[in-house]
Amino acid sequence: MQPQEPTKKMVSLTIDSALSDQTRAILSTMGLTQVAVVTALFKRIVADGAVPFAVKLSDAQKSMLEIQRMAQQLPVDGLTDKDALKAWFADDSQDD
Repeated sequence: MQPQEPTKKMVSLTIDSALSDQTRAILSTMGLTQVAVVTALFKRIVADGAVPFAVKLSDAQKSMLEIQRMAQQLPVDGLTDKDALKAWFADDSQDD
């Protein structure tokens, strides 16, 4: 009895074109394809039951999120038209 070939499933990804091209160039110098690396990644996830690297925000990304959160808490006047906007810019108390 011959061993059966594993069934294959197509996985389609939409990824930044430049990122894909850069990755392909690096992998080709290593003698690898994108398919081989993605397959190895999937096998490692199955073997370990986890993603094999830390998936987390960088310190810069955390700082940016904190800045956005703080900015959302700032009081904002309703600037509904051009005159309200001009008055807001002319108001020196906005500079505090």
